[in-house]
Amino acid sequence: MKLFPRTLFVSVAIALSTSSHATIIALGGNHPQQAGEDNILFNLGDAPAPTLFGSTPNATAYFTSNENLVTPSNGQARVEAQDGAFTTVTFGLVNMVFNDFIVNLNTTTGQTGTATFTVNPVSGSPLNFVFANVAQGENFFTFFGDAGELISSISVTATNADINDLRQPRVSGATARTAVPDVVPEPATLALLGLGLAGVAASRRRK
Repeated sequence: MKLFPRTLFVSVAIALSTSSHATIIALGGNHPQQAGEDNILFNLGDAPAPTLFGSTPNATAYFTSNENLVTPSNGQARVEAQDGAFTTVTFGLVNMVFNDFIVNLNTTTGQTGTATFTVNPVSGSPLNFVFANVAQGENFFTFFGDAGELISSISVTATNADINDLRQPRVSGATARTAVPDVVPEPATLALLGLGLAGVAASRRRK
């Protein structure tokens, strides 16, 4: 298992400075955040396609790329490209959002590169987390909302190396999208609104 503490520090700093109402944490390694981590299993008979679907006891998951993906029938549950290598893929749940995602990323044998994960929280701007020196082997990554924040999707793009596969994906905290407010006003926004209303009231009193 490989950990990248220096990259982790940069990633958390990006998360905290980018959005004041969505704190998403990225960790190098396998760090389950909840007792109910659900493994994502795949329908092994599916034909190669840009989007493949998997399932948990509580949700339907999807992995989508700009090229055909497959789910090999041998070994651990995993997604890989039909031609053996891809550079980008997005994960999410159909009509649901989630709090925690864990995945094991492997590059093509002999290649070492950089993996950039873009996390799209339900509330707030997309957050980028950059991990360097990713290679073939066990490269687990964990993403979660530190205070229960929910995530709508996560994308990963590799540079200087191709992705061989994403394996052992797990997710937790699945929640129906319809049960989640689209936008939660930030404290600063509420303060400005309050000042504006106070100004309007004062203006009317002067008149």
